[in-house]
Amino acid sequence: MLAQPYAVAPIPGTKRAVYARENAAASSVPLSADDIAVLNEMFAPDRVRGEQYGHLDIRTR
Repeated sequence: MLAQPYAVAPIPGTKRAVYARENAAASSVPLSADDIAVLNEMFAPDRVRGEQYGHLDIRTR
């Protein structure tokens, strides 16, 4: 998510400090341009659907 141009930031929830540290460490995992391209295709807004947020379009924010 941090590599995306959208004004969106992940906020992982946890009950334990050790898991918060693991979540924070994930931001240092290196991703190549190919990795990001694959993830962008897998989670493209037109492919991801759900009822929780209705028709929210994050690209317009």
